Formats: sequence, C-alpha cells, structure tokens
Amino acid sequence: GDIRFSRYLASRDWRPLRPKSKGELQALVVVAGPPDLERINLPPVAVEKWVAYARAGLGEELPTRQLPEGDRRATLENLVSTLREAEEDIEILCLVCHGYLGTTGPILILENEDGTLEKVPGQELVKGISKLPNRPRLVVLISCQSGGKSGRNAMSALGPELARIGIPAIVAMQDNISMEAA
Repeated sequence: GDIRFSRYLASRDWRPLRPKSKGELQALVVVAGPPDLERINLPPVAVEKWVAYARAGLGEELPTRQLPEGDRRATLENLVSTLREAEEDIEILCLVCHGYLGTTGPILILENEDGTLEKVPGQELVKGISKLPNRPRLVVLISCQSGGKSGRNAMSALGPELARIGIPAIVAMQDNISMEAA
C-alpha cells in the first residue's frame, strides 16, 4: 500500500540529545475521554483501558504518570504543567484522544476542568511544549490525522509541527483510525 512508516523533517532545534539510562526515563500517559463525545458524533474513549495498554507497553519498571488522575483532568494546561513540573524529565509522552485536521490546522479533543470536551488547536499544544526547557524525546499520538492526511495538508498536522520544534521521535496516525485498530 501507500502507507509510510517513516518521514524525516527539518527542525529549528539543534540541541544535543544525551542518552539516559533506563532508570532515568519517565513517561506521561494522557487519555482524554470526555463523556459528552456523542454530541459531536465521536465514539467514547475507554480511559482506564487505554491507560492500562500504555502502562503495559511501557513496562512496569518505567515510572509513569497519567492524566486524568484524581481531580486532574486531561486538559491542555494539566498536560503541559505536568511536563514542566516533573521532578525528572519526562522522556515519553503518549497522548490518546480524538483529533482531526481542520481548516485552520490540527484539532485535539481534550477535556475542560469539568471533564466535558474541549476542542484544542494543536498549535496550543505545540506552543506549550516548545516553551519547556526539556521536551519529551518520544511523542506517541493515538489520535486521527495527527501524522497528516495524504496530500497538500500533510505537513500542517500535529506530528510534523512537533518535529519542527525539535521532538526527535514521533509516532502518529496518518489518517483516520478506529479506536480498536489503534
């Protein structure tokens, strides 16, 4: 088929990457599953199931934080502040949410503080991550069209935007994908 596994992009960020030992790695898993997704015709997201999948994939020995947790929802502000305030650098960010490539760029369906859905421009996430002194080295985007759809809008998707700010490794979905397939 016409499916790409890899794409290389230029970045303006040339900070050196220093390898860390496995014991120094940390991850953040963010799963946005607002209960009102049906009002915009999207299927529910099984938050606990996705957190368990991510934790199993990362391994039990890797310290992993998550959102939502307690009363902290999967909001953009909580995501960025968790990355900023972590005692050790969070090297891996896994984001599970609905998303699409709109006319103005990528849109992520995250949560408000009350748990209801919020359509967040992908550029807001990129801007928040770009201001961090230490950014994740791997970002996994389980979100439709986060890698860009085929054609002229592919480079305006969230994955390529994160690459431009210096995220060295990104796994993203090129087109639409069902939650089961993801």
